[in-house]
Amino acid sequence: MAANILGGILRAMVPGHEGLRTTVRMRCGKTGSVTLALFTRSATSAQFRIEKVLLTTSDSEQSAGQGNEPAADHYDTNQFDWSGWYCPSCGHNQNAESAHRFARCGGCRELVCGFSIREIAPGISTFKCFCGAGGRLTGQIESYEGHSAAKNTALALDAPLKALPPPKRS
Repeated sequence: MAANILGGILRAMVPGHEGLRTTVRMRCGKTGSVTLALFTRSATSAQFRIEKVLLTTSDSEQSAGQGNEPAADHYDTNQFDWSGWYCPSCGHNQNAESAHRFARCGGCRELVCGFSIREIAPGISTFKCFCGAGGRLTGQIESYEGHSAAKNTALALDAPLKALPPPKRS
């Protein structure tokens, strides 16, 4: 199912511009809902900016790296401008800019919104994932996995998606 949803988005991308568009898959830290963020950039030297955020309508998504997910491209975190992003499932980061937008769970290895990140002392934060894993936050996310159209031309278009309003821009 995740491959079908991702494939539908990626096949809608303009062929020949794969380096300018990518989709980042993430989960809600509260509900586990899968969100796909479509990013575009004007040149390979520019940052990716959010073009569209989609919340899938299925609860049965596979974890990243499982099943028939297409191979991902890896991008340094500084290649993304997350301005205005918020979790469409739980609203994390919608009303106030959070110090922690995301965490990469050590249990399920998913990119997860920071809904359940709590600062317990200055410089010490904990995280509890929808999958049940959790613990102290250590390190930083160094890269994001993006999926481009060039690697996904064989994926189906029949994915049920619910489009969300555009994120707030700062």
